[in-house]
Amino acid sequence: MKLHIVFACCVVLVFGGFYASNSLTTIEASNLAVVPAQVDDPSGIASDDFNEEALDTDIWEIIQPTVGGISGTLTLDGTNALIELPEGTEFESWVGGHNATRIMQDANDEDFQVEVKFDTFPEPSTSQGIMVELNDDTSEIDRFLRFEFYRAPNGDLFGFIAELQPNDGVGQPYTQVGGLVQTPITGVDTAPLYLRLTRTGPVFSLDYSTDGEDYEGNGLGSRSRALPLTRVGAYVSNPEPSGGTAPAYTGSIDYFQNTADEDFVDDPVVEPTPTPTEEPVDPTATPTLEPGEPTPTPTLEPGEPTPTLEPGEPTPTPGPVDPIEGVFLPLIIR
Repeated sequence: MKLHIVFACCVVLVFGGFYASNSLTTIEASNLAVVPAQVDDPSGIASDDFNEEALDTDIWEIIQPTVGGISGTLTLDGTNALIELPEGTEFESWVGGHNATRIMQDANDEDFQVEVKFDTFPEPSTSQGIMVELNDDTSEIDRFLRFEFYRAPNGDLFGFIAELQPNDGVGQPYTQVGGLVQTPITGVDTAPLYLRLTRTGPVFSLDYSTDGEDYEGNGLGSRSRALPLTRVGAYVSNPEPSGGTAPAYTGSIDYFQNTADEDFVDDPVVEPTPTPTEEPVDPTATPTLEPGEPTPTPTLEPGEPTPTLEPGEPTPTPGPVDPIEGVFLPLIIR
């Protein structure tokens, strides 16, 4: 990614030993590092636009469960976080285990609102969403709530909410509780997709948007659970369809934003130290002489040939001096 920034300077500016005066200064910058935005908010949730070459592990924990000796992968391409799941292995957070490939960060037990932008539209039998983990210290394993875009095997898109609690070694690792919320999303068939999750007291409300601005009328349901919040993050999964094979899928996360962070800007313009350029010279400009100032005589560099006239070209003869401007007026004799 290259950023081109132009500064208009009206005074002398000093930049690391260079100066520019009354000129346009152009800067070209490549592979600029962008620090993930953080905000003084009670929830302690940090925003991140993933404009790095590696995930910021001061904020995030990468969780890549291994299923059958295989795991999903997470990479950053400089603008997005990419979670890639291979074909044939199910990476799903359901009753059989908390196995979705995900990134999670610690959160305080406070109200919050987060927005996640996905630059991918789910393939059939895949999902991408926001994960919330809760724990009241009665279990060594967190209870989790999943809020997502889910695309069914037949291609229909849904908003999906589910809650799973740990069984602590009895039967399956988890039990789905509280009923499922599955809301059809119609008229949407392309990325980007935005999810916004709002916690107010015990209630978690989910909304979606296709432009990151208009959420009106796009509610996907809610879930009430009065347990202490421990972590929040984003995930991608590929549930195996009935009688089928878990598909390969790469989910692309453009940003994860705490909306209380009003200074957060996705892909911000970074201002590096500028390098001044020379002010362009007007080749048509003719200098004027002050009254009484002698007319400059051009000199040749050593070895430079003497200019000659083309055949038939008249020889210019100096004319009378203008008493006001002090400039010779050319007199042409043909």
